[in-house]
Amino acid sequence: MNEAANPEGPKRSLPGRPPGIRADSSGLAERQRRVIEVIRDSVQRRGYPPSMREIGQAVGGAG
Repeated sequence: MNEAANPEGPKRSLPGRPPGIRADSSGLAERQRRVIEVIRDSVQRRGYPPSMREIGQAVGGAG
């Protein structure tokens, strides 16, 4: 498609997930889903969200 036919200019492709990162049916990667579960669980049990350190420890990240 030439630019004259598209008044908005050339289309840019947006980056997707890096190769090897899989998403579930909700569109979230496993690690993202786990972070949400950790936050949700903490709020239900304690009434407030976990710290960044607690989230990192729970999902196996640095922290």
